[in-house]
Amino acid sequence: MWIYGAAYPLRRIDEVVDQEYDYIVVGGGTAGSALASRLSESPDITVLLLERGSFDDSMRSRVPLASVANGNYVVHRSSVPESQTGGRPVSLLCAETLGGTSRINGLIYTRGAPTYFDQWPQCGFDWDWTHVKPFFEKAEQVVSLRQTSYLESAVYPFLAESAKELGLLSEGAPNQHGSLALGYLNFDLTIDQKGNRVSAFHAYLPRDVAIQRQRTLHICTDAAVAHLDVDGRSGTARGVYVSSSKAEELNPTAHFISAKREIILAAGAICTPQILQLSGIGPQALLNRVGIPIARDLPGVGSRLSDHVIIPISFEVPIEDSLQQLQVSVVSVIKNALLYALAGKGWLKSALDRGIFFNTSHIDDETGLLRETKASGDPFDPGHLPNAEIIVLPIGIIPTKNPGTGLITLQLCLTQPGLASTGDVVVRSTDAKQSPQIRLNMLRSKQDQSVARKALRFTLRLAKQFVFRSGYPKIARMFQYPATNIRGDEWREGSWSSVSDASLDDYIRKNMASAYHLTSSCRMGEEDEGGVVDGQLRVHGFQNLRIADASIFPTAHPAHPMASVYMVAERCADFVQQRWA
Repeated sequence: MWIYGAAYPLRRIDEVVDQEYDYIVVGGGTAGSALASRLSESPDITVLLLERGSFDDSMRSRVPLASVANGNYVVHRSSVPESQTGGRPVSLLCAETLGGTSRINGLIYTRGAPTYFDQWPQCGFDWDWTHVKPFFEKAEQVVSLRQTSYLESAVYPFLAESAKELGLLSEGAPNQHGSLALGYLNFDLTIDQKGNRVSAFHAYLPRDVAIQRQRTLHICTDAAVAHLDVDGRSGTARGVYVSSSKAEELNPTAHFISAKREIILAAGAICTPQILQLSGIGPQALLNRVGIPIARDLPGVGSRLSDHVIIPISFEVPIEDSLQQLQVSVVSVIKNALLYALAGKGWLKSALDRGIFFNTSHIDDETGLLRETKASGDPFDPGHLPNAEIIVLPIGIIPTKNPGTGLITLQLCLTQPGLASTGDVVVRSTDAKQSPQIRLNMLRSKQDQSVARKALRFTLRLAKQFVFRSGYPKIARMFQYPATNIRGDEWREGSWSSVSDASLDDYIRKNMASAYHLTSSCRMGEEDEGGVVDGQLRVHGFQNLRIADASIFPTAHPAHPMASVYMVAERCADFVQQRWA
């Protein structure tokens, strides 16, 4: 029972089967929630939104810090083991519920440098910055954005000064027109005036909107799409086969639901290619091997899966300057809970609000300094596209591993993997409930390995600057870093440059992980070049089947992808509405 009034209007599978809808949106995550909301604005249009996960709108899910990578709807997957990771699988997280990963991410909203979009392919419709900017702005009228001005830790001002000393410029408004592509940034976060997380669910499909449109917008959770009903010869998608995703139903029956106009896949970079392959759309050799009848041979489906690689460096500070104080101090927990509840302040409002974007080609190899000017941060210059980011985390990378230790992590994130360092998504069988094989190929290319070393040395240089020269008035020492036969309390100023390539490589192999920024597995592009969708996001060979999620990005996004997922959803809705106007 919804304690604040009428319950959120959800439909059971048996209430939507054998019906026909104008539009069926598969996936109620970040893109799907936005898309379903826009398509259902007209009272004359019927929309069905299918979400695999369960409905959840607990208060915890709205508290920024408490909801990061947390919730009953978090789904854990793993990549296949690879030599680059020392033979270990890499953990992957997403959220299956209304709002998807916007319910568990770090709330960071970054459009990315305009020059990145100017490199997107021109496939009938332009996707350069001029054409995508209005759809960012449209999303930003719905998604609440705020910046953190008051910082909970005394570390931040001194870290900002350290970044400045290394040549980094400061950018206080990273999403404004003309803002720097490179520098020390104060992130925009998806939080409202009260300090609550604003996910795609709360922004686009709040309870009042869902109730107002419940006659024509049907939202069905716990619904797994087994496959699509498509005709490859005529190029039409007729409907979807859906079954219950609840664990207690071992052999659920698949029911058919018909689409009158279009089907739009918004299931993400893993599940969208999986659904296409299960529907007979994908590489012919794979479909033959698994035993799936071929509707259309489309080799690009599931290929070029891209992700950002993260590598942590951490240093120790007094625990009052670290988020890990909440592990050891009941007083601190109570204080921050009250601060958040009464004023939307304190650690609970967010712990990820500062970061550094840089390009390793701008680093001087001898000094470790960046050669940055206002001109070198020009967001419209392709030579200034960042290929690395340092996210400042006021906590250890695995908080439970060192309880009682005050840690700050500089989480290096490599944002522009080369072609050889992209992977794939491949179905293992015709069973839609079986997770596909996910191969990441992290840092497979020599060039990417070289970038990783240089970026990691710069991260060490920044840590050294903070520990020894920032003026931070308390005791700080290195804590987690590549092996140099030097203890953290014996680390000296020049130690960052003495770390061998072999030590860096070993550290990277043992510590690199996924940033959970998966993209590009159904990328936009020409079919003969491996593309899966055209410039209007239509799957090649089909007139009424589109994709609107991060899988269509032509290449890995050089920033956090959430903002661009919103943009893609907004533009897809515009394409669809224009088509059927």
